Amino acid sequence: MELYENQTVYNSFKIKAKDLSLVVVDEASMVSEDCLKYLVFCLDETIPNQKYSILLVGDIFQCFPVAGKTLCGTELIIKYSNFVLTENIRHLNCSFEFKKILHNVRRKCVDSEDLELLNTRCLVNMMATEREKFKDALIVCQLNADVDYFNNLKLESIKGKLFNIRPQFYGNSSGDIVNHEFSNLMLKVGAKVVLTQNLNVSNLLVNGLSGVVVEVVENRFNKFFPQLILIQFDDDRVHDGHPFPVFSSREKLQGGITVYYYPLKLFYSTSIYKIQGQTINKLVVKLGPNEIFRHSTYTCLSRVRKLSDIVFVDEALTFNRFNSPPLNKMIVSETIRLGMYASTFEKYR
Repeated sequence: MELYENQTVYNSFKIKAKDLSLVVVDEASMVSEDCLKYLVFCLDETIPNQKYSILLVGDIFQCFPVAGKTLCGTELIIKYSNFVLTENIRHLNCSFEFKKILHNVRRKCVDSEDLELLNTRCLVNMMATEREKFKDALIVCQLNADVDYFNNLKLESIKGKLFNIRPQFYGNSSGDIVNHEFSNLMLKVGAKVVLTQNLNVSNLLVNGLSGVVVEVVENRFNKFFPQLILIQFDDDRVHDGHPFPVFSSREKLQGGITVYYYPLKLFYSTSIYKIQGQTINKLVVKLGPNEIFRHSTYTCLSRVRKLSDIVFVDEALTFNRFNSPPLNKMIVSETIRLGMYASTFEKYR
């Protein structure tokens, strides 16, 4: 919708797209049918007489779209030519045992040998020296409620002043508005945070960039909304490794209302959906008793390079946790169509 609600953005995109020939859509498993149709609609409206190709990239055994129908099995996706990538770079040098576990988790056919190895990575079964290695690791959960719990728990452990940063609404009836998308941001100096939107792509200030709060510059006219927040980002290429000032963002809502907010979230914990596509050095995981979101278990486990890089806060892992619900029929049909539904692990060794 942004292409048409903001004329400046639309005009800028139209100029940039005049020589467009290829559109790459990554993490295809999370793209819904409606989303892809809308992308095609926007491109056809913006560059109506131009020929272009769309390249969908991703593992269809990973997380499904948050909303909408998966592309697998749809007429839209069947029109595409397909190429199967056979080399997994992230796990190229990992052990055979971990490759087998990932393959079986992916296919929901975990055996007793896999389960025994996975349970060795539960915190309750680990030595204190091993647990210590994960004290600063990212905690990943299925549910946002669990994410909030761990983030708040970590924030409480930091000494210093607590800043309660509230989104600021202006316009008609702004005093009565209730919008859960723009919730209060609780921060302290020293807290880990992550950007929630692209601020400046050319300067690497992109959605998902993490860092640490160095300073909160207060506003003497509004104690609930600072002038800026100084962040030391983890990527040394940002601002030549120096702390960077993050200012508030602005967004127009329906009814003539404008909201000002800081595009930041605490980042001690996050959801499985947010880490798809990433490689993470150390990971703490709360799987829970059931797989709530299709294929989220495999998505989570495959973020690390080796089994020793992951630990589970769950007390014990069971067959039912990994092997149910069964594989989605559309996924099975799609892998058969692509010619990549192997009956044994040997094909993927």
